[in-house]
Order: sequence, then structure tokens, then C-alpha cells
Amino acid sequence: MLKVASHREPLLLNASLIGSVAPGILSELRPEFSLGITLTSLDSQWHLSGPADLALAQLARALQAAGHCPHWRDELLGVYASQGQMLGAIERGATRILGIHTQAVHLVGYSENGIWLQQRAMTKSDDPGKWDTLSGGMVSRNESFEQALERETLEEAGLNASELHELFYQGSFDISEATVGGQGWRQETLHWYSARLSSKHKPRNLDGEVLQFQCIERDILQEWIAAGKLSSDASRIFQAALDRRLI
Repeated sequence: MLKVASHREPLLLNASLIGSVAPGILSELRPEFSLGITLTSLDSQWHLSGPADLALAQLARALQAAGHCPHWRDELLGVYASQGQMLGAIERGATRILGIHTQAVHLVGYSENGIWLQQRAMTKSDDPGKWDTLSGGMVSRNESFEQALERETLEEAGLNASELHELFYQGSFDISEATVGGQGWRQETLHWYSARLSSKHKPRNLDGEVLQFQCIERDILQEWIAAGKLSSDASRIFQAALDRRLI
């Protein structure tokens, strides 16, 4: 369920709540919208109107031009009404500044030798160099959680679905926190899975977003969590897995 923090202004698309913005962000824009698309402010709410995909695309480009969307990914994420129905899609790099609810998947991978972690590349915008789950990423438009997990695991760890044994959905966490220097808002649901890897299958990165992989024992993982070596998302997920003795 989409929630709007008290210090942010609601953003509506064709009268449906889709996100929120910090005061002043959208009033600074000088968007050149196509005919039939409008962006107006009324009673401390922002109203975007017009064909959904086109309106969202033009808003994202206006944010990029104003310097509020620096990490352009050419990846579309679904935009949903608070009731859950998909209304359209928007560039991934614009979701945080607009407080749009996103979905992500993570995989806790383990083998008889221990628990597999990846070290995030230094070029990552979030938690560069921190240790993370075996694989994880955003759920793109028209993609199921399982499809997103399979794609991310192949790209990040070089493992296909047939190499993941005893794959189970383990639950989700809802995240609400300030981002982008306090101007953005991350509202995200993290869905996590666990799977066993055979000893002959070693992860290998294919997309350049991972520095290295390590397989560590349970006690070492607990030490790393306590020492702050893991990303905040990975710490939350691994702690849940440890508490439930899944790993």
C-alpha cells in the first residue's frame, strides 16, 4: 500500500495516487509537455494528466533535464494505483525522486560449504562495495517476481534456473526511507527467496555489477552483519534467514 510521508506532497496520475514529491521539486521544472498532458498543483497535491505512459515519460525527462534523475537506466518499472492496478510505466531512475512504489527481488544462495554473498561494484549508486545477497534487483514492467529473480540471477551470478535447487519464496519486507540527499523517497517491497547451489556450481558475474563472490560460514555472516559490511537490505534479509535457521 502506497503511503505518503507527512513532509511530502502527493503525486496523482489521472486522479490516482502514484507517489509523492518533496516540496519545490516539481515547481522548478519547465517541462515541454505534448498537447493533452498537464502537470498542475492544487491544494498541495500534484496532478499529472494525459495518456499515462507518455505523461510519465515526459515527466521523467523533465526531471532528468533539471538534474533530479542522474542515474538513467533505460529500464521501465510499473506504476500502480494505490489499489494495485497497473496504470503505466516510468524510467527506473525517476522512481525515487517521485516516491513511486517499486518491487525488488533477492536470492539467498547457500551450499554445503556455506552462504554465498556478492560484493557490489563500486559504480553502484546504492551501497557501493558493500556485501549483498547472491543476486537481486528491481522487478521490471510486466515481469513476475520469479522472472525478475531468474533474470537477475543469470546476469549477476551467471546461474540459470536449473542450477537453483529447493527454490522457495520466503516472504517480503516493506521499506520506506528518504533517498537522494533527502529529496527522494524509497517506498519498496523486497521479496526474497532461498535456494541451494550444488558444490559444482560457482557464481560468476556477467553484467559488471559485482566485484567478487564469497562463500562464508554462518558465524562469519553474523560477524559481517554486526560490523556493517552488508547493505541494509541484505542485513535485513540475512538476519531473517538466520533467525529462521534457513541457512
